[in-house]
Amino acid sequence: MILIRLEGVLEETEDDVALVQIKKGSAELVLDQPSPPFAIIKLIEYLAGDIDRLGPSRTAPDKLNKVQEGLFKGQIKQNLVAGRTVSWRPHAKLEQELLDRLFRTNDGTKNVYAQVEGIWKHRLDAINHTEVHQPPLSEEERAARGLAEVRQGRLPKANKPNAWSRRSEFPDPGEPWQYKNVGPEWVRFQLRFRKVLEIVEDTKRSAFKQSRILVSELHNGIERLVEPERAFEALNKRSRKPEFVFSADLSLMFNDHRDKGALITNARLWMERVSEALEKEDKLARTDDMVAVAVERSGMSKTAAGKAYVGSNVRNRGAKRKSGERYISIERLRGLIP
Repeated sequence: MILIRLEGVLEETEDDVALVQIKKGSAELVLDQPSPPFAIIKLIEYLAGDIDRLGPSRTAPDKLNKVQEGLFKGQIKQNLVAGRTVSWRPHAKLEQELLDRLFRTNDGTKNVYAQVEGIWKHRLDAINHTEVHQPPLSEEERAARGLAEVRQGRLPKANKPNAWSRRSEFPDPGEPWQYKNVGPEWVRFQLRFRKVLEIVEDTKRSAFKQSRILVSELHNGIERLVEPERAFEALNKRSRKPEFVFSADLSLMFNDHRDKGALITNARLWMERVSEALEKEDKLARTDDMVAVAVERSGMSKTAAGKAYVGSNVRNRGAKRKSGERYISIERLRGLIP
């Protein structure tokens, strides 16, 4: 049984029913779960390997050539193709947005990985007492004794997916390790959740090889599309100013099928980029304007754009209305983020 919140009401439901509602986005997980929700781990393991969420493969020569010609005209990288914006992103954003694409609910408004992360954090925070051990306990010892490691962090955060592995791989041998007694089942839950990122890593590498994540680089003053077999390596070479785009975001430009969830996710990311850009000058964009421009940019419905806004992390969402001079015009909004 899993405890969910459906339309504002708490319900304890059978695993299969809860998973359907959570994946759709019509329900969300409650932080205070009575027992480890292992069924949710099965769901995020599945989502972590669902490479189609990143877009179709474009490795076939005709498809790759079509993308190359469309995105790089006259050896200049294009920000607009077929009247639609190309969502080029800096390499530093890859891990965060990869998790977002893989674990977003079907309606594009929630992140299942982040919800599970919240459950684990809530479980640890509810326990005040810590135990200290030196040397650190093995996974087998922790599982047998029900002790969860807390000194090195909790679980990989959605916006820092590699943080856990870096901290655990290079622990400070001079300091004792801290643990909390959460029980054997919750430790098993923690250890299995950590393995999800290994699936994500495999998916990411496959996505580069299959041109589901396309990478651009600056080489001898010329911007170009990186070959699929070099894309993963090229994205880490900062000197070449690499950027990436998900294949899903090119679908409308190249007459591919594209689902509603991908449209909503892309619109939400654009809204968050707008909010981030305006924060530096302490300005805001009006809600109605953001929804209207999202419709213009992607051809999505107003209802879908509204869902993108509700699921976004923008500064003015839920805040009291500010004075008129704090808001930018819709004309400026249209040209703010290419």
